[in-house]
Amino acid sequence: MYALRSRKWIFVAVGTLLAFLAVLLICKGLQPKRAEMPEGVLQSEAAENWTKLFERTEGWLGADGIFSIPLSGVDALSSVTDEAKTLFVFSDTWIGTADPADHFILTKRFVNHSMALLEGGQPDPGKIRFVYGTKGDGSATNLLGYSTWLQDGIAIGNDLYLTGIRTDADWKPTAVDWIHMPILPNGEPDFANPDVAFKAPLTVKDETHQVVFGVGIFDNSKQAKAPKPDGYVYVYGYRDRLADGLKGLVVSRVKRGDLSDFDAWEFWNGKRWVKDIRETNRPEAELASRVSAELSVTPITEGVYAGKYMLVYTKDVMSPYVNYAIADRPAGPFSEGVTFYTCPEDGGLQWDVYCYNAKAHPHLSPPGKLLVTYNVNLRAGEPLTTDVYRPRWVLLDLHKLQARPMTDDSGNAEISEGGGLGNGERLSGF
Repeated sequence: MYALRSRKWIFVAVGTLLAFLAVLLICKGLQPKRAEMPEGVLQSEAAENWTKLFERTEGWLGADGIFSIPLSGVDALSSVTDEAKTLFVFSDTWIGTADPADHFILTKRFVNHSMALLEGGQPDPGKIRFVYGTKGDGSATNLLGYSTWLQDGIAIGNDLYLTGIRTDADWKPTAVDWIHMPILPNGEPDFANPDVAFKAPLTVKDETHQVVFGVGIFDNSKQAKAPKPDGYVYVYGYRDRLADGLKGLVVSRVKRGDLSDFDAWEFWNGKRWVKDIRETNRPEAELASRVSAELSVTPITEGVYAGKYMLVYTKDVMSPYVNYAIADRPAGPFSEGVTFYTCPEDGGLQWDVYCYNAKAHPHLSPPGKLLVTYNVNLRAGEPLTTDVYRPRWVLLDLHKLQARPMTDDSGNAEISEGGGLGNGERLSGF
C-alpha cells in the first residue's frame, strides 16, 4: 500500500512539474520576438531641397532638435495636404544675421528653443515662418519664458502637447516638463498662452542609469490615421547608462483621451505593461540598443517593410551613422540596427563637427519615401557660419534595397560618403 501511495505522489509531482514547464514554454512563446531583417539595406540620398529650407541669414539662423508635429493630428506616411500646417520645434537656437554670400555669422544671440510653422507639405521658403522670443514676440529670448529643450509633441483636437527637457551642465536631464498650448481657430498654436506642468513624472534615476521619456511620440489612433490603431499614444524614451552615455530604447503608452493624466500611463518592463516607471530601469525593458537621445518610430505602409514599425535614430547619439531598426509592434522589440546613411559633414567640413539625434518626419514624406533629419554641431566653441548648426534632411527609399557594406568589429561600416557609411569616433553624448 505504501509503495502504491509513493508511486501515486511521484506521478502527481511529475505531472505538476510538466504542467509548470508547459506554462513556461507557452509564456515564452507569447513573448514578442525581434523582427527579421533582409540581407540588404534601404537606399537613401540627401534631400537638398528640405535642407535648403533651413538655410537662413536673418532672424532664425540655426538650431538643433527639429521634431515635426502635424497640427491636424494626422501623422501617417505622406498624409500632409496643401492646407495643412506643421509645427517644427527646436532646441538650442541662434538668432541674428549672417552674410548671404558666405553664410558667416555677423551678429547672434542664443536661446534654448524656438519653433516654426510650415503651410502645406513642400519645402517652400515663402511658406515657413519662424517663431521665437517670449510668447512669440520675435525677441532673442525663450518663447516659453524659461530654458528648456523642446522634444516631441502631439496635436489632439484643439490642444498641442509637448515635452521639454531641462538639463545640468553635463547635458543630463534634471526634469521633464509637460507643455500645453491651445490651438487657435486658424489652426496655429497660441504661442502667447503656454501652460507648463513642471517636473512631470517622466524620468527616474539611480546611481548607474537614468530613464527619460518624451523623446519620440507615435499616435496609434484612428484619428491619426494609424494603419493598425489601438487607441494608444506611445511615448518613447531611453535608458541612459551614466558611465558612458550608451542608451537603450524604452516605451510607455496611454490612451489618447488620458494623455495628461499621468496616473493613466503604462510602462513596458520587458514582460508586461505596468504602472511604475521604475520598472523600465532594467535591462529587459530595453527594446533596442545604442539609440540616440531623440528618435522616432513610424508605421510603414508600403515597400520592403510594409506592416512593420521603423525606429530611426543616430547610433550612440553622436556619430556619423543614421540607423533604422524594425519591429512587428509599436512596443518592439526591434531588430538590430542597420546604418542607411553616413553624415558627410562629420569630418567633411573645415570645422571639427559631429552629427546626432536623427529622426523621421512621416507626414511630410513623399510617397514611397521617408524623410529623415539629423543635426550638425561643433565639438567645441560656437559656430562661425550657418553651414554648421542647422538640420540636414535625407530621403530613405522604402522600396529599394542595396547590399549592406562590410563592418568592423564595432558595427561601424567602412565605406564613406553620404548614403554609404564611414568611420568615426563614437562620443557618448547626452
